[in-house]
Amino acid sequence: MGYLYLASLTGNPILVSSTISSELLYACMLWLDPFGITAHIKALNGHSTDTSLAIWMNRLLFTASAAVGGVWLCQFAAVKRAIKSRRERESTDVLQSSKVYKAVSTQPPGFSHLLTLWGQTVRHLLSQRINIVLLLGWSVLVFNTAASSAAYVEPFSIHAASSNDALRSYAFDMLPLLGCVLLAWWAWQIGRRAQRAHFAEVLAATPLRSIWLVWLDALTLATMLALLLLLSAVGTGFAELFLQSSVSLQSYGVALGANGLSLLVIGMLFIALQHSLRSSALAAGGMAIILLLKFTPIMAWLGMPHTLWNPGWTPLQPADDFWGYTASAQAFWPYMRAWLLFACTALIFASALSHRGSGLPVVRSTQKTYWLALPALLCVGVFWQLHLQLTEERPLYNSVKREAFKANYEKSLGQWRDALQPVISHIDARIDFYPEAQNAELALRYTLTNPHSKPIRDILIGRAAFYHAAELAVPDADILHSYPELNQTIYRLRVPMQPGETRQFSAAFSYQQPELWPVSGQQFVTPAMSYLRSVPLIPTLGYQTTYELTDEHLRADHGLPLYKKVPPSMLFANADAPRGSYDWITLTSTLSTNRDQVALSQGKLTDHQQQGERHTYTYQTRSPIRAIPAWFSLPALVTRSEHNGVNLNVFVDPASAAVPLHMQAMTDTLDWFAQNLAPYRASQLNLIAMPEIGLSGYALPQLILINHDHGFRAHPNAKAGFDQRYRRTVHETAHQWFGHDIGNGEPQDSAFLIESLAKYVELVVIEQRYGQQAMQALVDYEQQRFDQAHRNHFGPLRNGGCKQELSTIFPGHCSICAAAQGAG
Repeated sequence: MGYLYLASLTGNPILVSSTISSELLYACMLWLDPFGITAHIKALNGHSTDTSLAIWMNRLLFTASAAVGGVWLCQFAAVKRAIKSRRERESTDVLQSSKVYKAVSTQPPGFSHLLTLWGQTVRHLLSQRINIVLLLGWSVLVFNTAASSAAYVEPFSIHAASSNDALRSYAFDMLPLLGCVLLAWWAWQIGRRAQRAHFAEVLAATPLRSIWLVWLDALTLATMLALLLLLSAVGTGFAELFLQSSVSLQSYGVALGANGLSLLVIGMLFIALQHSLRSSALAAGGMAIILLLKFTPIMAWLGMPHTLWNPGWTPLQPADDFWGYTASAQAFWPYMRAWLLFACTALIFASALSHRGSGLPVVRSTQKTYWLALPALLCVGVFWQLHLQLTEERPLYNSVKREAFKANYEKSLGQWRDALQPVISHIDARIDFYPEAQNAELALRYTLTNPHSKPIRDILIGRAAFYHAAELAVPDADILHSYPELNQTIYRLRVPMQPGETRQFSAAFSYQQPELWPVSGQQFVTPAMSYLRSVPLIPTLGYQTTYELTDEHLRADHGLPLYKKVPPSMLFANADAPRGSYDWITLTSTLSTNRDQVALSQGKLTDHQQQGERHTYTYQTRSPIRAIPAWFSLPALVTRSEHNGVNLNVFVDPASAAVPLHMQAMTDTLDWFAQNLAPYRASQLNLIAMPEIGLSGYALPQLILINHDHGFRAHPNAKAGFDQRYRRTVHETAHQWFGHDIGNGEPQDSAFLIESLAKYVELVVIEQRYGQQAMQALVDYEQQRFDQAHRNHFGPLRNGGCKQELSTIFPGHCSICAAAQGAG
């Protein structure tokens, strides 16, 4: 706890609201951090040159300290052993003088005897002060973590904490890590108790069967785990009382129960190792390997990525108040069943192949173990089936495989980079959502136009490599070459496509929500809501520069030439350049869904029909939009308004107190642009509350996605100078101009034409609505973020602050200061 407090004072990004309170303390922690985390974080942020010495000196200092401490402990242990040996000799002398022999019954122990053994082992663990300190310390740590972060959303923003928030603060990161460490410690104490007492051989001579000893030890460890979870619940409950939050026992049971099962699997594996390996060093090494596999990406580094290398892992994600565990609940039990079977198999093997807890192998001539093939084969079969289903639903990628794919793509299709290709000018989309089946059927008809002055003979059509190939129908064309490993196909038109000519082709495919993967990213179909963003879901036309490697070192490793970085101004110099134009399309979407939901896309609603249990909606854009279509199926909860001919819709429970604020932010931004740049081109703007899928705010053409927690549960704290909810909605509304009109589809324009100008709009609109003091509070907040990033990358700021520093490094490029001056 003391270290966590120090880390919170030195700007550790892992901890919520962590800032550097003292430059002196920060400098000291670079050298004296016992774990070396402060210096490593600074190095990871790009400032490795002058931190390498601090890292090496830090590690040498603490290594030397650990060595000195280890020598002292060894000497202390030697003294204790000498004293213990002397006392044992004295006791032996007394016993030798009064030996009494009695007959011993060889009957197997009854249930009461087993219960007594279990109770004795649990009492032995709880009689040790270190275990009591660890358990109580854990409960205090849980209370501190939940009480300090359950109500936190982001800087200057809090919400009324719920049980899900309190549990999310520790149950899915701290609990698995520290829980595994504690289980390893307790498993060591349980498994080595007889050996440390020099009683293992005596125990091996008793009539106790190995299976009883193994499962009794597993039950003992499960008891300690249950006590750990109980104290977790107690710490969380006190935190909720402190925060005046309503306690949900169901949330406690699901979060702690699910994570407890994962920890139970690890504990069972630890017990199996303790019984199978007589050597203490080998048993400790086995537990270390399990922890290494679980908490490090070592298998990915070795080029063998797989979720099943993580023992006891399931894709269960923390619940949020938008849709609970919908994002990952369906994937929990398939994994957990497999891991419980694996752990039980490990205990069965330990029972059959070890002799009464001594670690000694059984006598092969007297005990046949052929039957162990049955649980082994069952376990292998279950995991093989799980593997096949995993890879069928989604390929297993890591950074090495992604880099290899991109290098292969560029080597195989690099000649298409500057090849003339038609552009997609219109898409007719027919999409049928089936939320209960978690499925969507998509049929797309593309209209292509040749905007160049030369005819086009060959076209390249493909799809992202992690999707199955779509069913393509390209009239009057033949397949010239196919690249199945890249999911790309080259078609040769029988009659070349003349300048200004239009052609069509169609694509059909389905999207099935994976059962073994959690909902993430921007494509999912669930009973609660569905969202399909076209990128990277639908087939693409032409060479995709987003598939290229841009890191020079990686390009050199894969034998690729230096990457050519073209300034945005040069992209548009040649009228026939394939990359010198924005991506504009018109869109017609016909969407069907269940009658209790509403389908949504870009464009104006032109038709709505009901056929039995299905509703069909047709949307059509009245002018071109940036080529990122998106389609939704949402609960029919919406608040509607109209402002200067624009229909504003907020898709969330109308009872939310934040709805008027978001409406105000959209209308203020629309008014500012109408007065200062250009009116909004569409007739509707939709804002949608989203669950936790990795974004706090995101803008699509005519659509704004706002995280439910950030945008609707949260509210400003007592020290807030501005409202983050209002700021974020203004920012995302501004992207309808800066990002989806200006800077459309050009990554090189994102820094200034998109993000910096949207940030400028934040400042001026907040000043108009709330005054200069609120605007200055936002500037101060962004200045603090800049200072923190600058400190991590370049070291402490010199006198003069942001403007002086940036004028030295990037003359004329301080967007925050420029925005502040313009707003002022």
